[in-house]
Amino acid sequence: MRGVCREVWALRRVCPLPPTSGLRIASAVPRATDALVPVLLLAAAVRLAGLFHDLPFSYYGDEIHLVKRAMAMGTGDLDPHWHNKPAGLMYLLLAAYAVFYGMARLAGAVDSPEAFGAWFLGDWGPFLLIGRLLVFAFGLLLVAATVRLARACALGRRGVWLAGLAVALLPPLVQGSQVVKEDVPSAALTVLALALLLESERRGDPRRGDLAALVAGLAAAFKYYGVLLLPVFVLAAVRPSGAIPWGARLRRLALRLALFAVAFVALTPYSFLSGALLADLAGLWARFWRAVPAFDPDNGVLFVRGPGAVPGALALLAGQLVRPDVLGLHVLLFAGLGTAAGLAAPARRRTTLLLLLPVAGYLLLATTLWAYHPSPRHASAVYPVLLVLAAAGIEVARRRAPGGALRRLGLVLRAGCCCCRRRR
Repeated sequence: MRGVCREVWALRRVCPLPPTSGLRIASAVPRATDALVPVLLLAAAVRLAGLFHDLPFSYYGDEIHLVKRAMAMGTGDLDPHWHNKPAGLMYLLLAAYAVFYGMARLAGAVDSPEAFGAWFLGDWGPFLLIGRLLVFAFGLLLVAATVRLARACALGRRGVWLAGLAVALLPPLVQGSQVVKEDVPSAALTVLALALLLESERRGDPRRGDLAALVAGLAAAFKYYGVLLLPVFVLAAVRPSGAIPWGARLRRLALRLALFAVAFVALTPYSFLSGALLADLAGLWARFWRAVPAFDPDNGVLFVRGPGAVPGALALLAGQLVRPDVLGLHVLLFAGLGTAAGLAAPARRRTTLLLLLPVAGYLLLATTLWAYHPSPRHASAVYPVLLVLAAAGIEVARRRAPGGALRRLGLVLRAGCCCCRRRR
């Protein structure tokens, strides 16, 4: 036995293990996975701190509407009768309230559906809290999906951690996780779908891309953010990462579009059965080309619809994004640096283009059909993409800029943000 050990030790000295051995890779994976845990704990702590605001009351109109419509569907009529929004979150609330009713029935708190309805009318607090807890869970999913997206973009460990931390602490996403609203749930599923699609591109796994299409359809059923990924699926099929025949590309694209449509329609069927969705889109398109006066109450802007409104709507969006309590100028500059570096590198160009498509789609819709309507919460699905690009830009800056120059740049950008805050 001792002789065998000597021979093995001598062989190890002659043929040392390479630095990329399976042992080192296996030991690195848990560290990369464990890096997500403290970020999720921080995100949960920040969001839980404001989850109970105003209870048992709510001063947020959409929150009351969503909870009330979900409870009304518990009477047996599954039509939400509110077709200007997808019904995905309302059906999820309905399922949660059904579970809550079963638990209350078992505990003896209520003895009939009528008593449960009376409890709701007398005390909204538990029902609002259940809805907020659901959205809170989607807020944590958004952080995890951003980390997954950053890894799919081949960012380093520091960049992955930085992107997840930024999403965990970004004010619009924190606030959106503390109210019953569709923005954060739809954004979480949209970012998860984008991460799955990029993973399918990197690994050559088309089934993962099919799953991405299904998740994107579910995202659209909560709010229409999932529609932003349709151009991404088209580009991924038209310009695949490998040599795939055109027939196979088109069949895969048709399958993914079908999966998207099935998930979308299945989770919000009355948006299509009532014809409200197509009627709303047709109305928006017609009003855009008529150049009729309009007023947006959310931003308090009186404007004339049409192509002439695009520059002003774009300026409004830019003003929102550079606000220190939204993204800030420094984040946008680093996102621009990450975009430029990604487009300049042939190995990253395709991934960067796939990331830019949903951002471009949001800017296009927010300055044309929905001009002057978006508020900071409406960009919830775009923030994680911009923060991943910003993390890539910070990695580029750390590699290429001297440490002193990078620190001076950070001080200048921070001073600029402070000046913007004083002006407000």
